[in-house]
Amino acid sequence: MKKSKLFGVLHHTFKVLLLVGLLVASFTYAMFQGGFVSWFLFYSVVTVTVLTLIVFLFSFQGFDVERSLSQKTAQAGGELTVTIYLRRRSWRPFFYIRVKDLVPLSIGRTEGAGALFFFGLQREWSYQYVISNIRRGEHRFENVHLVFGDLFGLIEKETTVPVESSVLIYPNVHHVKELPPIQNRTFSQGKRANRKQEEERSLAGVRDYVPGDRLSTIDWKQSARALKFVTKEFESYDGEGIVVAFDAYLETLSPTSFETAVELAASLMYKVLQQRPSLEVAVRRKGWQTVTIDTHMLTLPLTLLAKLQPTEEGPKAKDPVYLSWRGATVFYVCTELSEAIVEAARTLQMQHVNVQICLVGKHRKNQEFAEQLKQHRIQIHTFEP
Repeated sequence: MKKSKLFGVLHHTFKVLLLVGLLVASFTYAMFQGGFVSWFLFYSVVTVTVLTLIVFLFSFQGFDVERSLSQKTAQAGGELTVTIYLRRRSWRPFFYIRVKDLVPLSIGRTEGAGALFFFGLQREWSYQYVISNIRRGEHRFENVHLVFGDLFGLIEKETTVPVESSVLIYPNVHHVKELPPIQNRTFSQGKRANRKQEEERSLAGVRDYVPGDRLSTIDWKQSARALKFVTKEFESYDGEGIVVAFDAYLETLSPTSFETAVELAASLMYKVLQQRPSLEVAVRRKGWQTVTIDTHMLTLPLTLLAKLQPTEEGPKAKDPVYLSWRGATVFYVCTELSEAIVEAARTLQMQHVNVQICLVGKHRKNQEFAEQLKQHRIQIHTFEP
């Protein structure tokens, strides 16, 4: 850092000495040569030097910079057009202005983020550039770099103008041909649910008895009070609810695999909403964050997925959110498997959740944990990227 500052000081000193030397040389030439041409050359150099010093000493606070984005939200893989506006509030001398937008490195491939403007009578300049193959995430633009220079480029003055903008890039969505088969939890273990499992369900309320209701569901106390048969109503236990859960665990695989897994979660979400009016989306980084959505609320889960970053911390074996998934089908999307994910899947299974692990591609690390899941009859589905 100190070397770069020293180099900058020496660089500017050299330019000043060069300008002084040019003045001395032109004056010496005029004194010895004489004549109109020699003195005209000297006075021209003096004029340029004075203007250069004025440009160098003048304040450039009179310039306003604005950035305009073609859209505030976009989908990964697309393009984003950025327009930079430079406005001059009052007259300011300069020979040229070099403008460069400081683009976040994480957003994608950028070409033509800078422009060069020469002195003119207009008070506003603008240029556009395109960011292609934009990446998922929340990206923030913060500064625009300006460089003012003299006619020969000997002396330049730099300034950085804070111009804050942000864009949210949603994960790309791919077509999923069909969802993994949703098994009825009652028959998923090859036998009917016993009475103990049935009694463990949450009581939703009571209703009048309807011919065909089983005697085991009659609430005898309420029937005695109401002087008529009353039947207990339980929460659904046949996997009617669907949860798309994304676990942000990533330890050994590449960030590209993580992005592909995020896209799989978004694609499954869209596919489920094509067949059902609503579903629950859950995202885990440090803890689980859930939201229930329908087709009119897609921005909520997409925003969660867009801002998500990987974590090396695995899920808890027991979590309060697992109880809310009781009786539902959970598409558990993750980038890679771990012992913690296996334990969490076992907990979900014991709490009567139809858990189905969804992976993208086949990786050697996942094979050992996949065998453990298969031993516990937990289904694993592999989607090709």
